[in-house]
Amino acid sequence: MNCRGFKIEKALYEDLPQILALQYLTYRIYATLDFVIQPLKQTLAELQEEYALGMVLKAVNEDGQIIGSIRSRLQGDHTYLGKLMVHPDYENRGLGKALVKTAENMTGNKVYELFTDAYNPKLIGLYQKLGYRIIKEEVVNQYLTIAVLRKEIK
Repeated sequence: MNCRGFKIEKALYEDLPQILALQYLTYRIYATLDFVIQPLKQTLAELQEEYALGMVLKAVNEDGQIIGSIRSRLQGDHTYLGKLMVHPDYENRGLGKALVKTAENMTGNKVYELFTDAYNPKLIGLYQKLGYRIIKEEVVNQYLTIAVLRKEIK
């Protein structure tokens, strides 16, 4: 998919170190002195396992730099989306929305689920605009509450 100065395509195995670096950059805002979330602790080997079990998409700018990514994993008639990330320099340009829609289109399933920080109105709003609704919230600890969102296509 090509749009607004970037293209979205399946990531290659050799892209994984650059995607992991982008992950560390984009998720660091959620770290505190007492609590570090899983995306900031994930190793390259763990990302390689995710790659083998699902699909990793990348968004690339005109210079070939990876500026966004999302992961998906099929399980029956469900697609689980995760780790949507957009480089801070490219936020608010429709890239996150394009990544989610591309992941949905490439799997063609009937049910999509994802989770995000329940207190991040920007992300919750994005997902709700794309047809997702909150189905539950889970308190992880004093620093993090997760909202689980689902989209069903009839």
